Amino acid sequence: YRLARPDLVQRIVGVKGFVPSSSWSSRYLRELFTVAVTGLRTGKSRLFHWNARKLLDMTPYKARVRCLWGMKLETDGDLDEAARMYVTTVEHYQADSIGYSRQIALLKSRGLMLDAIAALNYFLRFFMTDSDAWAELMDLYISTSNYSKALFCGNEYILLNPSSWAAYVRVGEIHYTLGGKDNILKARHYFAKSLTLNGDYNLRALYG
Repeated sequence: YRLARPDLVQRIVGVKGFVPSSSWSSRYLRELFTVAVTGLRTGKSRLFHWNARKLLDMTPYKARVRCLWGMKLETDGDLDEAARMYVTTVEHYQADSIGYSRQIALLKSRGLMLDAIAALNYFLRFFMTDSDAWAELMDLYISTSNYSKALFCGNEYILLNPSSWAAYVRVGEIHYTLGGKDNILKARHYFAKSLTLNGDYNLRALYG
């Protein structure tokens, strides 16, 4: 519930911030980051600054701190500066995925879908087993009507999540959209596989 109900988090930790029992545990670092984001979402600047400063000197979380300040710039409406912050974060901390995630989210929110696709492709060069990234890239390609590349991304997602009945439906729908006898037959195959995995509440595959 931490991010879904930031008001509850703010009420629990108070305005002074989260005080841990084990000062430098990884859980403490995660909580600091979460509560800082909560401060942004609830408009509690003191809560944000208290937790962000705590994270500032922690080397493993440098990228996350930079992204926190980028998110603060977003809430202040300075999107160009936030974009520059994310670009430099990605350049300096290539092993941390959060910089890429914020960069891609910002590009999508600004309607720059082609730039978001390019950024996500670059991200997948380093994080090839991130199934959520493949699903996101598939959706972006669908939004730009590039169905052949969306199909490739969907199959990559299935390789990483072979038990995902919803993924088989999505790939089946892409085959159906592409059209032609071969694609229609492949679409039926994917819909049938989806029904095998989930035949109870899977109307999309059933109608397919």
